[in-house]
Amino acid sequence: MNTPAEQLIEDIRVHLYDNGIDPSIIRSVSSIVDLSLSRFDVREKEMAVIIYDAGDTDLVKKYFISKAVQGCTEQTMVTYRRALSFCLNKIQKHLKEITSDDIRALLAWLKINGKSSAYIALNQRTLSSFFTWCEKNGYITPNPMDKVERTKVRYRPEEALTLEQMEMVRSAAGTKRNKAFIEMLYSTGCRISELCALDRADVDWEKLEVQVLGKGKKYRTVYITQRAKYAYLEYEKVRTDKSPALFGYETESPWSGKAQLHVLMARQGKVYDPDKGRLEPGVAAKMIHDIGKSLGFRVHPHLIRKTMATQAMMRGMPIDEVRIMLGHESIATTTIYAQTLKDNIKDSHLKYL
Repeated sequence: MNTPAEQLIEDIRVHLYDNGIDPSIIRSVSSIVDLSLSRFDVREKEMAVIIYDAGDTDLVKKYFISKAVQGCTEQTMVTYRRALSFCLNKIQKHLKEITSDDIRALLAWLKINGKSSAYIALNQRTLSSFFTWCEKNGYITPNPMDKVERTKVRYRPEEALTLEQMEMVRSAAGTKRNKAFIEMLYSTGCRISELCALDRADVDWEKLEVQVLGKGKKYRTVYITQRAKYAYLEYEKVRTDKSPALFGYETESPWSGKAQLHVLMARQGKVYDPDKGRLEPGVAAKMIHDIGKSLGFRVHPHLIRKTMATQAMMRGMPIDEVRIMLGHESIATTTIYAQTLKDNIKDSHLKYL
């Protein structure tokens, strides 16, 4: 069995090799580390899980109660719970004992293990929100996040779908419900969760608009094209359920699909009832992903939302109006969408310079 020092050197060798470092350099680094460690007594750190006391558990509960009172959506709460649980379990210390170095070590571990900068930043934001709340309410001092440098996120702008690709997605949608859903998703620019949450009574078909409850439990008005209205009316013609949901269970699928849904819901302790059914975000997202697979290019709900925003800006809609339509708090978020308008920028360059 390797000694702690030998295991440390072996870990360094493996890490360097996995990152494509030349073997001769690896040998040199190993020799230097071996020589340096000979002056120290190296011991493996005890990593037994520390069980939080009742005070720690109570503090976490109070934090999430305050987030709920602030109006955070359930999805945001789930994301924060998952991230905070992961970080605290990984650090393995009582809350009041966590230091800036502990958090830096966690972020470094995530980076070494190949986690994306966006994922690392999410965990850092979660910890920052939690410890800032703890400090503000007098539970800890100092705030260990104050000295932790912010993780820089490298966004790689994803190209919006072309008009031709969007038409291909429409054609491949299959059933009338799916066609109507994609048209409404593109027309309104809604998040998939927002669209799935709508009821039939929410839509004003005369004004071609609908009030959507978005992030932060704030309402905004989104608009419906004639094309989306027509697609939805076609869906209504074949719809047999009485569900109040704008989009219910699939009625055009073969019986085998319904039978599978019966079994799945039975396992979840639910009863299949079309008159109470609602298309769920996960089911809708999978439907859109499957369309992309059948066409040979990547498609997901947010890409359709981005395509709508990109097309609107290409046709002259002011970016601040696009921001309002999408429900973005900051125009900086909307600006990320504009970064993919390379052809427009090139045309403007030729026109004005």
